Amino acid sequence: MIRDRDGKFPEVYDGIPADADIDAVLSGIRMARMNSIIERWVQTCGRELLDRTLIWNRRQYVSIGILARKETGDPQRRGTRAVPPTGPDIHRHRIRGARTRLDRHLTPEMLQQGQRLASSTGLRNIAFVLGDAASLPWLDAQFDLTACRLTLHQVADPRAVVREMVRVTRPTGRIAIIDITADDDPAVAAEANRLEQLRDPSHGRTLTTDEVRQLLAEAGAKVTATSHHDQALDVEDWMERTATPAHVRADIRARFDDELGGGRPTGLRPHRHDDRTLLLTHTWTMVTARLVG
Repeated sequence: MIRDRDGKFPEVYDGIPADADIDAVLSGIRMARMNSIIERWVQTCGRELLDRTLIWNRRQYVSIGILARKETGDPQRRGTRAVPPTGPDIHRHRIRGARTRLDRHLTPEMLQQGQRLASSTGLRNIAFVLGDAASLPWLDAQFDLTACRLTLHQVADPRAVVREMVRVTRPTGRIAIIDITADDDPAVAAEANRLEQLRDPSHGRTLTTDEVRQLLAEAGAKVTATSHHDQALDVEDWMERTATPAHVRADIRARFDDELGGGRPTGLRPHRHDDRTLLLTHTWTMVTARLVG
């Protein structure tokens, strides 16, 4: 701790930080230049801290803005980001170089599970927020990376979600969408969505890759890369996860058996492993983009 020799600091004052192993360093005697040095140092600290303050809502934005202008004299100054301590991997997915990560979900159960995983691994640079992805509470251009994983096919308005993702991303940031995607044939895609909705009534619509790319373009982002991989799923486990009723499970199995016997494609590419276990195949697609301009 650096302080001057003013009489308002009695000896007992230095004893308080000393209990925390903090030494007091006194400024020079009658050194006018020391005041300007300390003032510049304090102003620098203020600017750095304010530049790393994440804005949650308008009320905080106004409060931080007033403090920023007071500390820096800059009428345009405002906080833009947070820097909590970093932590280890979570669930084998490393947040590389991330200073902070925010996960926003509509269901409390997803947040609780995420919080348990984060706590169990000691991860501290992540916060879980309950809310609507189609109406994010943050200001424009706040995040370096905005990602949406396996969500677009569940929401009622994917266009609104993508538009919000682009809005809160900085001009130098990136947007990533990871989701299952549908066949380009409209009839095949419609059948896949029908089966998905039978299994899980909350399923909205699985988009095609071109539709995802189009949503990004409409929101003002330029696609930089697209990749795909096949993800095989045990059909019984897939239906068990959503507690699909028994009679619906039977209908879905029958439809898959029909395709395996030469019938119309379901869009979910069923096959059997070792001639016993019935599997389906989802296409997982990752589309990354940057802001235009």
